[in-house]
Amino acid sequence: MRKPANLPFSKWRLFANAFATGTVPQGLNCVDIKTRLNTNRWPLYSGIAATIALLAGLGMFYQQQQDTISKLNLALAEKDQTIELAEQLLNTLPEDTKALIDNKQGLHPVIEAGFLRLYKPHLLGEFESKIDDVLNSDVTTYPNYDQIESILQQAKVYYPDSHKIEVLALDIQSSKHSTLLSIARQINSHLEKSVYAQVEGEKSIYDLKSELHEIHQDYPFTPSSLASEVFGQHLNEALQLRDAAALVTLIKVGNTFFAESEEHQENLAFSNAMKDAVLEMKLYETAKESTNPLAFPSDAARLLYQEEFEGLHYRLKQARTTVNLDKLVKDIDAFAENFPPGFQDINDLRFQTADKYLQFSDILLNKRKSKSARRAMKKANELLKRVETEAEQS
Repeated sequence: MRKPANLPFSKWRLFANAFATGTVPQGLNCVDIKTRLNTNRWPLYSGIAATIALLAGLGMFYQQQQDTISKLNLALAEKDQTIELAEQLLNTLPEDTKALIDNKQGLHPVIEAGFLRLYKPHLLGEFESKIDDVLNSDVTTYPNYDQIESILQQAKVYYPDSHKIEVLALDIQSSKHSTLLSIARQINSHLEKSVYAQVEGEKSIYDLKSELHEIHQDYPFTPSSLASEVFGQHLNEALQLRDAAALVTLIKVGNTFFAESEEHQENLAFSNAMKDAVLEMKLYETAKESTNPLAFPSDAARLLYQEEFEGLHYRLKQARTTVNLDKLVKDIDAFAENFPPGFQDINDLRFQTADKYLQFSDILLNKRKSKSARRAMKKANELLKRVETEAEQS
């Protein structure tokens, strides 16, 4: 038996069992069948479904509320932590503020700005205290201005627009400038008085220059015009006199203070070139009277007296009369006192002078001035004999 199309499954089961078994369940009568067929269960099912849906909705809403409450509790805890941290920050001691700002971990810019404003007198006082320590230090003669300027630069990081720092920086710059000028004046005073060596109880010009550069490494020290004039006079005099000791002193002064002076560059270059020669001659002069005399420094002497030798050779070349030669011979003899007997360059000069006497003798003979010719011949022979004698002695 098949279920009628218009009969619901819930109703068909009542008849399906009976048709399948061929028996009617005990206790089932027409009234029960009618009641069951007329009973509509959809409102019940709908109510149950609605109830279940409502309960599910209420559950979801409850869960959402719980999530919201959890989030609010978490946010509240974070706020409490922030408030607690803020309270801790408010209790920060002034002396700990700078380290806290430098650390910057978790410090809000607004709080940092507040600290800088609140503790400005204290923080600036710390920098001023550091500067005072440098100013009052007795480690160096003058304050360490570089260190002070470094401290001021650090202060400007915290307070870039601070008028107080700006005024303090200007004061330090003024003090530094005044100190540099004072040292420069001391150096010039020594140079103008030609005080080139160390004087007991006073700083030398080299000590002063060292202090000058300790304060300002690239300070452009310029000697005064009087200092330059005095130095030039002493240098020329020492070169003319071949004063070895004076030249050594003046070369050091010149290289230290006048190396950039065009006025002295030529003489300084010449003096520097002669420095070793000067020292050799000084050692020779010192040891000459000792038990261990040194050999005469010929090369050094040639360099030192190069200008004089050139002058004598020039006069020999320009000599036009025997009178000129007579005067030249006297000057050669005086000049020869600076050298040991038989010095080759002196002998060469005398030999060339003797040769010129012979040339003049021939000229005078051709002019029939036999007396003057014989005199010139005699002078030539005397010079040649002297050259021979001194050559044997050397």
